[in-house]
Amino acid sequence: MKDLKPGGPFALISDVHGNLPALEAVCAEIERRGSFSLVCLGDIVGYGPFPSECLALVRSRSLLTVRGNHDDAAADTGPMPYFTAEAAAAMAWTRRVLKPAEKIWLGNLPLTAQLNGFALAHANFFNPGSWRYTTGTSEARLSLESLAEAVAFFGHTHRPALYRQEEGRLFPEEFRGPVPLVPGRLLANPGSVGQPRDGDPRAAFCLVEPGRGTLELIRVAYDPAPTAEAMTAAGLPRSLADRLVQGR
Repeated sequence: MKDLKPGGPFALISDVHGNLPALEAVCAEIERRGSFSLVCLGDIVGYGPFPSECLALVRSRSLLTVRGNHDDAAADTGPMPYFTAEAAAAMAWTRRVLKPAEKIWLGNLPLTAQLNGFALAHANFFNPGSWRYTTGTSEARLSLESLAEAVAFFGHTHRPALYRQEEGRLFPEEFRGPVPLVPGRLLANPGSVGQPRDGDPRAAFCLVEPGRGTLELIRVAYDPAPTAEAMTAAGLPRSLADRLVQGR
């Protein structure tokens, strides 16, 4: 389902990172749960061995996608000073295997977007092209101060996170069961589909149901072995394959 009516439910994914088995598991779980449009917060490629396959799947199913820093790097040919050595090696490989048309599509993705009153970005809203991480209340406050929308979604950290602001007070909130979208303002991260870093190796995504007024974090188990084996076969850094099992 690619259309989204006002108030319609949608599934929110981020940081796929070329991990096709994880993405397929998430898409299957979304379909099992009902009629949800798909929205992607970026980083479809990078790290993983299936960039074109993941790109094709997201393009075929996503209603809206914003650009992540790995998507941005894949569309470019310049240096990558802000990448670790492992990430840069994987990106160099990704640049070699992606088709020109795929790179153009990634480079044309917007840095931010708005969907039915929700704000979307990969890293932050105060300077989205800087790729600065939102890891605490100080960055969360900067993003909320940059927004007119009451609810906003971001990715980039590979860790689920939730920040609520009520009467000027901003605090982290646990993702435990369906979380109400109100009261106050909300800034939420659905975690990572393809490379979780919160100690849980299961793929993560969120279901947003405006009609019910809820946001829910979902975890999906998948077999990381095919991805790890394909990474090794492609000559990608072994540490990137190992972290799939570790969830770090």
